Amino acid sequence: MRLGDLAVDRQELQKAREAYEVAARLEPDSVNAHGKVAAVSQLEGDWAAADRELRVITEKDPENLEFKLRLGLLHTEKYTRVKQPEARKA
Repeated sequence: MRLGDLAVDRQELQKAREAYEVAARLEPDSVNAHGKVAAVSQLEGDWAAADRELRVITEKDPENLEFKLRLGLLHTEKYTRVKQPEARKA
């Protein structure tokens, strides 16, 4: 996790995502690791990966309001950045 944090500080998002993904594989129940993968994926504009990671968390812990809110914010951000009307409807 620390390697990922350092990579984020250096704006090396690819390296950060890789480090967080390793942490998420080593600790599959770690909400923190999946949350960090989601955050970096969102920063990279990979909406599907961010959505997938946030859904993993909300399925494991349905009472976690922080990650439910982050999922909603992810979809709001995606909606505001999509230009095509067909994609917005989806």
